[in-house]
Amino acid sequence: MSTSAATTSSTAAAAGRPRAARWCSALAVLGAGATGLVAGVHISGIPLAEALRTLDPAGYTTTKQALDVSYPKLMRPLLLATLGVLAASLAAQCLAERRGAALASGVALAAGVVVLVAVLRGDLPINQTMDAWDPLGPPAGWEAVRADWERWFAVRAAAGLASFAAALAALAALVARTRTPSS
Repeated sequence: MSTSAATTSSTAAAAGRPRAARWCSALAVLGAGATGLVAGVHISGIPLAEALRTLDPAGYTTTKQALDVSYPKLMRPLLLATLGVLAASLAAQCLAERRGAALASGVALAAGVVVLVAVLRGDLPINQTMDAWDPLGPPAGWEAVRADWERWFAVRAAAGLASFAAALAALAALVARTRTPSS
């Protein structure tokens, strides 16, 4: 590469950094807000799962089937939008060379992907199984299927909380950077 081409390339990269830097804070705030919503929905599901455990088989099955109709209408777009915001935040922070925030955003995105994998590998297949049950006569061993769903739900809740904590760490890294005097 010629000297002038290298200079042009580095000048273009440097010019892109301020634009990316402007997006860092906005995307970090959106990422923290979105992951907070995902985590909040999952954490609020813990007492709901406990309440469901107190129901008889017919009550459990009927309620779970109703939740499986309404819950995805909220969570599918929320989770996918959250992953998109976290990916954009990571990209902006990398471009702006905000290393601490980029690392935390990467962790938030990875934990968000764990939420998605837990949904796709555990929650959805189990929900499809439960949706086929007759509420008046769930199959023998239905409690084991419920316990398996609860384990996957715990993975989702923990990963959602980890994603939120990491997104907050990314935001904190950006705030700390703005409060540190430049040399």
